[in-house]
Amino acid sequence: MKILGLITLCFMAYTHAIRIAIVGAGAGGSSAAYYLTKAARQNGDIIDIDVFEKRYQAGGRSRTVTPYNDSSYSPIELGASIFVGANKNMVKAVREFDYNLADTDTGSFGIYDGDSFVFESSEWTYWNYVKLLWRYGYTAPRTVQIHVKQAMEKFSQLYDAKFLRNHGPWEHPKDLVADLGLDELVEESGLTHFHNSRFASEVVDAATRVNYGQNIDSIHALGALVSMAGNDGMAVDGGNWRVFQRFLEHSNATVYFGCEVGDIRRTSSGLWQLYLGDGAHVERLYDYVIFATPLPLFRVPYVDLYVTLVATNASTYARDALRGLPSHPPSMILTTDALARHTGKTSQLELNSVNYVQQARKGSKDDDVDVDDEWIVKIFSESPSAWGDQDLHVLFGGSQNVGWTHRHVFKAYPYLQPENASSLPPFEVDDGVFYINAMEPVLSTMESETVAARNVIGLLGAKLGYGKGWKDACTTNDDDWIWIDC
Repeated sequence: MKILGLITLCFMAYTHAIRIAIVGAGAGGSSAAYYLTKAARQNGDIIDIDVFEKRYQAGGRSRTVTPYNDSSYSPIELGASIFVGANKNMVKAVREFDYNLADTDTGSFGIYDGDSFVFESSEWTYWNYVKLLWRYGYTAPRTVQIHVKQAMEKFSQLYDAKFLRNHGPWEHPKDLVADLGLDELVEESGLTHFHNSRFASEVVDAATRVNYGQNIDSIHALGALVSMAGNDGMAVDGGNWRVFQRFLEHSNATVYFGCEVGDIRRTSSGLWQLYLGDGAHVERLYDYVIFATPLPLFRVPYVDLYVTLVATNASTYARDALRGLPSHPPSMILTTDALARHTGKTSQLELNSVNYVQQARKGSKDDDVDVDDEWIVKIFSESPSAWGDQDLHVLFGGSQNVGWTHRHVFKAYPYLQPENASSLPPFEVDDGVFYINAMEPVLSTMESETVAARNVIGLLGAKLGYGKGWKDACTTNDDDWIWIDC
């Protein structure tokens, strides 16, 4: 990876290499640069890749902050906090790049409906099963478990070389979803899919609210199932963004941080010219452009997620912070809108989740130690007016218990609305212009962005004469297919 200023870019000498611009250096853009580099090398091709990122760091929505802006503290994830064992691209990246994993144990949890706690977990696994059976019966939880497993098995076909040879790369998300057998799950709501069961209305709803900021009756069934698939959550020590930084370092891309692309236009020569947010154009012209950031053109609505991080010396929530809070509160409080649905009243919930993430830590990534009597708490909300300083004082029992706060608003993920996937944009939105985020309304995770990136590189590879994308390359079922060199 080469990091240069924009002025340097404007005076670079013309070369005859194929020039490709990638807009965005998050999961999709960084992995696209990596996959494209590998594909070109395999085919003995020379390509010139420029990556434009409006922020000054790779990672996109995966980013970290340090308490008190003090670098001696261990960083805390703001967004894109975890991936799971079934996410083979992310897992392999961590292994290939030799990263350590952070502790993601969430401890106990409770589900709050705005009036009372409808479920509280126990440290005893057996007792949790008893409580689940008592409130929800056997059939509903087991049905969700089976459906989650089936959906994950269908998605895992994307890691099967034979499946890719026979079906990919896909020109449109609707074709990808149909070939995976997931189209029906995208077209109905999670609540409808689970026949309005109490388990879905409370437990699955709590999962969709914390993972996607949406209620079970408004999110599609695939999003609901993915929300329930995170039992083995993982995170990279120091921040998941480090994976995407390493993707760029292992590509031959030149990365321009602090450069926001506002528009592109086709020139009379048929090449593409990029215009920055201030209206200035980039002198270099490009044969192909890959967008790895949401495009306003397609009017896909995104959830406004309000994230609040707190450093507190209170080891648990104040007793009167929430109505019905038990004497020994869980470390993570999830919420369900089930009460409002059942009563027909307007929801009063201003909280998606609140979680004692970890004890504050100081030191290097490999040798950090806990800070005595200080904990990091993360709050998710969809209300811009909620969780001001006074609310935090109530939650933690007084202003003296709040040491540091950090607030951030994300366009975190699309509303995963039930709809026919044919309404989504294609992966190639114009001749030579590709759109990785076309798949986000189907599935919005770090892993799915890498999958969509690989599909786009397959389509681009076909245009560059690299066989038909990966059809000629994938001859085995070896795990290495993930890296284009199967």
